[in-house]
Amino acid sequence: MKKTNKIIKLASALGIRDNNGTDKKAIKNLKKGSYKILRNIRKKSKEKRIEYLHGLAEKYAAQNKMSKQKAILELLSHEELRKM
Repeated sequence: MKKTNKIIKLASALGIRDNNGTDKKAIKNLKKGSYKILRNIRKKSKEKRIEYLHGLAEKYAAQNKMSKQKAILELLSHEELRKM
């Protein structure tokens, strides 16, 4: 698949319309809106990661009969070791 087709499919999935020769100001506004969406996604991803970690810690704590705090610390240490 050509890059152009990928860009067109991605743009349509994001709700971006092709205006065939859009002026620079309109393109700049679309770009600004896209970055706003990206910032919101990044902000929400941090919140979702924390929610997921707490849920995982509750499960891990229940399975291993330990406190949630200790489970979070263990999970974080496992994740750090995995990244090495």
